[in-house]
Amino acid sequence: MYKRIAFAGDVLSGKEVLLAAEGIAVDPSFHICRHEIEQGRLVRVLAGWHRPPWDLTITVCDKRVTDSRTLNFCRLFAEYEKKASAMRLRHMHKFFLERDLNSR
Repeated sequence: MYKRIAFAGDVLSGKEVLLAAEGIAVDPSFHICRHEIEQGRLVRVLAGWHRPPWDLTITVCDKRVTDSRTLNFCRLFAEYEKKASAMRLRHMHKFFLERDLNSR
């Protein structure tokens, strides 16, 4: 039986609950938790499990849908984030792969 249930609405609150040993996190941000992972304060429970990459979205209010500057910004941001997201994912996978190889 659980003592209590806490819901956190932001990443840092969720991290604090996790570090206080008050629960588990299914998919915390690697870069927010990297230091704690390196220190051994956070550990993977399901080694080898990875979620599929997220589909990121950009939301624009109805009034701005026809604004060419807004749409150009959205296109540029989407291109940038597509590359940056892939780089972050590769970096995270490399980190865990090296960590797993070094622990053998």
